[in-house]
Amino acid sequence: MSNLEMITLENAVLVLIDFQPAMFQSVESHDRLSVMHNVQVLVKGAKLFGLPTVIFTVAKDSFSGPLMPEVTDLFPDHEIVDLTSINSWLDANFRAAVEATGRKKIVLAGLWTEDCVMFPTLDLLHEGYEVISQRMPLAAWTDATRVSSYNPWLTIYWAVSGKGRCGEMIWTPENRVGRHDAPRDWTAAGAWFSREEGKKGQTKDGQFADIAVLDRDYFSVAEDEITEITSDLTLIGGKIVHAKGAFGALAPTALPELPDWSPVPVFGHPGFRLNVLLWRRNERQERVHE
Repeated sequence: MSNLEMITLENAVLVLIDFQPAMFQSVESHDRLSVMHNVQVLVKGAKLFGLPTVIFTVAKDSFSGPLMPEVTDLFPDHEIVDLTSINSWLDANFRAAVEATGRKKIVLAGLWTEDCVMFPTLDLLHEGYEVISQRMPLAAWTDATRVSSYNPWLTIYWAVSGKGRCGEMIWTPENRVGRHDAPRDWTAAGAWFSREEGKKGQTKDGQFADIAVLDRDYFSVAEDEITEITSDLTLIGGKIVHAKGAFGALAPTALPELPDWSPVPVFGHPGFRLNVLLWRRNERQERVHE
């Protein structure tokens, strides 16, 4: 089948993946209610025009919860296939359900984009399918932060280096971005959703007065240091919201960690326990040498 062919009711199928409570809980790049509304519009359109639809969940009973009822209520007789892998293609039930449709054009929608959509998309393309991803532009290609509180430098490091948190190589050089592009993808690229496109994410006249003075030069530090970057001074709307170090005297009263279900108040920020353990180990070693 040529990729130049238009989508028709005879050659396409809608594939919905993992629109479940645990997945929605981690969505930070968009208003969650808007995401739910968009899914309903997509599904109602498919049902109205008679587009074949296959629906999947992952770890429904053990972790993620049931698929959103706004979808299942439209398909009361539909079998919801529960999978065991965040890469749906690795599950034989997913492959069987897709192959059974006999369609090669896959209209794919799912949470999260960089996992539940990207992984099966790569495998589907490899197997000769055409994938039309129903998505919204995302800040640095992710709709979930995964790390509370919000730390953009983890994602910027991932985009620039191609490495995960443990140093494993994920992206080949051609799929990475440069140091100038990565911050822009994180800021200006996501501004459209709050209807602030062209108003924030850039340092030029007419932009919102949001700025951070970093503790080191992002453009010159070693690649592996990017994850350690912090802000010494942060202004939002021209007002100081964070200050430390040389700017410490300007610091406002600290705000509680958000969201309220964040593990940070209980367990500390990402890497906190590791840093404590390393500090204690070094302290013990110093005492031995004494």
